[in-house]
Amino acid sequence: MREWFSKWEKVIIWVVAVVFVGGIIWWSIAEYIGVSQSAQQRNAAVGTYTPNRDEALAVLTKDGTDLKYDYWVFSNELSTTLQQLMAYYRQMGMDPDELFEEPYVELNAIRSLVDGKVLSYYADQTHITPTKAEIDAGIQQVIEENITTDEIRQAVIARYGSIEAYKELIRAPMRTQMTREKVNALVSQPTEEQYRAYFQDNLSSLQSSGNQVKGAHILVDSETLASSLIERIQSGELTFTAAASDFSLDASNAPNGGDLGWFGKGQMVKEFEDAAFAASPGDLVGPVKTDFGYHIIRIDDKKTLSSFEDFKGQSELWEKAKGTLETENYTKWLADYKAKEKIAYEINDNVLEIFDDYVKETNESESATAVVAFRSKLEPFILIPIDGKVVWAQDVDPRVSALFLKILETENEELQKDVYLFDRAKLLQNSLNPSVAGLGMEEITQRLAELDAQLAETTDGASRTLLLNQKFDLKDVEEYLQKLDEIAAKGLVFSELNEAADKARAKILRNDELRLLGYKELYDYNTSSKAVVEKLHSMVPEDPQVSLRYYQSMLNEFLPYVHNKSIYLQYRVYLEPQMKEIQANLTGLAQDGTAPTDTRVAAYESLLTLMESLENFEEEVVYLKELKTLKPNYPDIDLIIKQVEEALEIARLQAEEALRDAASGKALTGEATGEH
Repeated sequence: MREWFSKWEKVIIWVVAVVFVGGIIWWSIAEYIGVSQSAQQRNAAVGTYTPNRDEALAVLTKDGTDLKYDYWVFSNELSTTLQQLMAYYRQMGMDPDELFEEPYVELNAIRSLVDGKVLSYYADQTHITPTKAEIDAGIQQVIEENITTDEIRQAVIARYGSIEAYKELIRAPMRTQMTREKVNALVSQPTEEQYRAYFQDNLSSLQSSGNQVKGAHILVDSETLASSLIERIQSGELTFTAAASDFSLDASNAPNGGDLGWFGKGQMVKEFEDAAFAASPGDLVGPVKTDFGYHIIRIDDKKTLSSFEDFKGQSELWEKAKGTLETENYTKWLADYKAKEKIAYEINDNVLEIFDDYVKETNESESATAVVAFRSKLEPFILIPIDGKVVWAQDVDPRVSALFLKILETENEELQKDVYLFDRAKLLQNSLNPSVAGLGMEEITQRLAELDAQLAETTDGASRTLLLNQKFDLKDVEEYLQKLDEIAAKGLVFSELNEAADKARAKILRNDELRLLGYKELYDYNTSSKAVVEKLHSMVPEDPQVSLRYYQSMLNEFLPYVHNKSIYLQYRVYLEPQMKEIQANLTGLAQDGTAPTDTRVAAYESLLTLMESLENFEEEVVYLKELKTLKPNYPDIDLIIKQVEEALEIARLQAEEALRDAASGKALTGEATGEH
């Protein structure tokens, strides 16, 4: 789960940043209204209002003392940010699991909001704030860029009373945005030295992107034709543009004179690329043979990147470097500033506080040991001993239970690595060649180098086999010594391996028992978590109810593709095998006489949904009749069967008519062409 957190941390920070830069007119307003509305209402009633500490979701502190509430994060701010994040995830086709992933989304959003408060504090302390004139100009720019039609203007007036009232409403968010820009300009701008270091560190990738050719081409299927066209173009009889339009087989650019625009290495087939990059601007190259045919290539321009000055001249690469360096500078500045000023934060949410502690402790050390160590902090609150047994606490937040289960899985992964290490070391010890078993690592390295040199010069099969066997013997000893070092690092000696392996296996089994207990608790609490259903199904595939939920979940993922006919037809070759697998599993469950009747009925209902979506009326009728046999009093079952049978008959008649039409058309074609 830390991998998921790390993977999306930058995405979350980026989306939160976009919130303040690009989305001010629509949802920074909502943020301002959401955060301020209750306070504004109370201010109207009593004149002024100061929020209590427990109303804040996160409180900034300096040297252990709370900063004023201007630098606190409130739940409305988080809600607004999460709405944007979830919209972004949906747009990208992602759906964070509410138990295993959403807490990390929330935590990252809070951390980003906290950093925004730190930035505001810095700006206030250093008096880096926009003037009224600057804010007015920014507001006016928002109005001009977004309220572009009378319809939008009237909608704003209807919601906020007037344009002037709207302007005042966005004044605070605008001030925040402009403050961020001012601070960023001070602390994030890269230096010349940083750009030069970036250039040196990334020279290979920069050259791959920066060396480009701008050109056009003509594709034909004959070398003779290509050579003829080159002669006509060079003589002036035919222009390149006209030749491309009249002769090129590349329909994607022939109408545009064969224009390819700028392209870099790796974008064209090798033969084409080699010829283009070897030429100079103004050259006409060809014929160049590729798998597509014969090309005539016109070189219009070239970009090269071999020096720092070349790098500065390529704006796209320079801007990318600028963004990377600005992010690095800002991140470093922020960390340094918080450390120097002793600024921290406290989260007033028990669950998110646990996740915050977990991420802090485990991110400081990438080793799984830190993850496993966190188990001891959670276990007393989750596992309760009763009458010699351990039960899962009923009042534990399911998100915390999910975190604990993830820790158990991480621990099992580490234990399995240990078991493999111990077993592998014992196996190697018993299979080492006695003639080399006593060698040290230094001598092994030397002998391996000598053997590699001999192998490079030896062609005789028998001799090579002998040398390879010697090399394998040395590699076994090398691996054995490495395994002994790993074992020693765990504080063990070889004689303790059997006992250590047995203990590790026993702990794995115990953890698996706890995992099963925990996943069952989460399943009973919330079966909408896809991760819970998948995990539990992998552990108890024989449970019919869990299997039903698992296959229904899979079905729900595919139905949107089935409902979109064009997408389904386009990707049918990939979708159909998976749909058939889902159908087969649901059919097996529906026909399982040992499963509860309600579960079997639900399986039939899912199958009917699938068949209806696929317009497979024939199999739909079969499933309906089986459902009737299972549950004769199923609501309107006879009517449904009748309707589907009628649809099946209509489909059959339409298919027959289509075949007759096709046969008739073929016969007419044969008569017209004289075929008999």
